[in-house]
Amino acid sequence: MYMASSNIFQNIQQQSPANKLAFIDVDHTLTANPWETEEKDLLDSRLTNQAMALLKKAGYCCILNTSRTEEMCMSSKQYMLSKQYYHFKRPAPQIGMGRDGRRFYIKPEDFYPINFLDLPIIISSSGAKISVLQNEGGYREDTDFYPAHFPSLAVWREKTISILHSFNLPFRLSPIESTHNYYQHVTDVFPPDYRIQLYFRSLHELIQFTQKIKSQKNNFFLTNDSDPEKQLYTLYITPKKGKYEVIEHIVNKINISEILIIGDSLPDLEAGLHTYSPEIKKTFLLVGGSRLTSYLIDAHKTSFAGINLNVIKKQLSSFKNKYIIGDLAFPKAIGPRSIIEFLS
Repeated sequence: MYMASSNIFQNIQQQSPANKLAFIDVDHTLTANPWETEEKDLLDSRLTNQAMALLKKAGYCCILNTSRTEEMCMSSKQYMLSKQYYHFKRPAPQIGMGRDGRRFYIKPEDFYPINFLDLPIIISSSGAKISVLQNEGGYREDTDFYPAHFPSLAVWREKTISILHSFNLPFRLSPIESTHNYYQHVTDVFPPDYRIQLYFRSLHELIQFTQKIKSQKNNFFLTNDSDPEKQLYTLYITPKKGKYEVIEHIVNKINISEILIIGDSLPDLEAGLHTYSPEIKKTFLLVGGSRLTSYLIDAHKTSFAGINLNVIKKQLSSFKNKYIIGDLAFPKAIGPRSIIEFLS
């Protein structure tokens, strides 16, 4: 059943005869967990399913590009086939939550909008992993994304956390970084592969930590996924350069004429601004309700969670390809509804 690595994308070209790929974020773009928001557009599974159906109707091969782990994006059937055929090792997600806060297993297809499960490619853990759906079912990891000599997951994780602690700077590991928390039903997923999530109590702590890492010669990449309006300061540590590097990896593997990047946060914006092959038409949609909108349209706001917005705004002003700020183009349409408006 094992196939040569070169054949891993065997069925992707069949998914889009027009050679168009859509890279889509999940949380606060397509949907959200009910304990995270009261926004009706994000909690309406019909809108999510309609947005995905319209993307496919428009000729796009849809690819998830998400901070979620890969098993959260598979139906129970594809999860079992992945384990059976391709030795998928990650434990099942505990996406249910009881009144006592304890997590438990629910089939993803019984909990999430069905149309964003089992897509041809899952880019998971903020660009750290690529899982490709195979013709006979089941997902297989694109091992070409990491060189053959790259450290094992256990070695990379242990070494990275040790280095982070050696800085003697304040940070907190996310609860999902603990296997104990998973087995005690505190968290919904097992610690992500090749990604470590950090929390900070303040913007000052985040900036201080970021500067320290950038002054080192470690092969770490920082993804800033903060939400300053909610006083949430979050960094992801990965060996890869986030969402844009994985998009670049995929478009170099497949014959593509057009890409559409859809998201709501800073990592999505960075992927949307990145320069890919000049032969590829690129469009970026920042969905309605994005935490970035007010910062991008207000000339007086020059930073976002420690990121210099002047550089980003200059890039946007000279953007040769198309970008859309959902809140301006489709007022009051949030998340999946703004995708539907865009496609209509």
